[in-house]
Amino acid sequence: MTPCIAIDSQNRILVIWAEMDWPIPGIADILYMTKNDSKWSPILESVSQLYDSQFPSLAADRNDIFHMTFQDGLSLQE
Repeated sequence: MTPCIAIDSQNRILVIWAEMDWPIPGIADILYMTKNDSKWSPILESVSQLYDSQFPSLAADRNDIFHMTFQDGLSLQE
């Protein structure tokens, strides 16, 4: 899936994406990585396949707090 990218006021970057790796359609992990001081973090898992996670989105608020939402079946999670 196409990654979502957010940058805060300190130029830290957060990238998230959904990765389908189950044979069941619609079941995905939501993975993320950050870039701080010109170094990328390892890829980490935010949401595992326990959810019907789809359509992640991302934003940084004015306090430099990142917020991720995703669709879990018929509901929206944050």
